[in-house]
Formats: sequence, C-alpha cells, structure tokens
Amino acid sequence: MDLMFDISGLAQDKEEFSTSKKDVLKFLKIIGVDTRFISYTPQKIYINNLRFSK
Repeated sequence: MDLMFDISGLAQDKEEFSTSKKDVLKFLKIIGVDTRFISYTPQKIYINNLRFSK
C-alpha cells in the first residue's frame, strides 16, 4: 500500500511572529506568566511577578 501526501502547500506556509498585544498575552499565559501582573508597551513588557522578574 502506497501513501501519498500533498506537500506542495507546506513550502508556501510561513509562520510569522505576531507582536500584537493579544498574541503576546496569550504566549505569556502559555508559559505560565500570571498576566495580571504585567504592563505591556509596544517596546517593552514589564513583569511584576517574582517568579519571572528575577
């Protein structure tokens, strides 16, 4: 039995890093940052959480 896969679309799809506030907050939540204690600016993110601010 032969398996056939269409890989023509794989080379065209590129993941781009999004710097939108929503995506940044989602990523921080995934890695365990309590997002109640952060201040987000376009240039910097300030984390007021002892676990991550050391």
